[in-house]
Amino acid sequence: PKNLVVVEIHNPHTKERQADGTTKRVEKVYKEYIIETQDGLMYSTSSDSLYSSLHDIMADMLNEDGTLEEFEIKVIEKPSSNFAGNFLTCQLI
Repeated sequence: PKNLVVVEIHNPHTKERQADGTTKRVEKVYKEYIIETQDGLMYSTSSDSLYSSLHDIMADMLNEDGTLEEFEIKVIEKPSSNFAGNFLTCQLI
């Protein structure tokens, strides 16, 4: 990637259901990750596992002079062993 940006979002308009069935407005804080490719394409995800995998790969591909070696990744969707559904991760290709 050309750039990897972390955006922290504070949404004060999120509604949360209470035990008595009513809803209450709460602030939800979450992160969105923006990935810009060398071609200028941008992808966004809120997947912490994808960000973590990509961040680790980028750290491994960093040259001693601080430049990033060119590499390609493949994004993979895997079933979660902890939650219902899938999660995203990536690997070098």
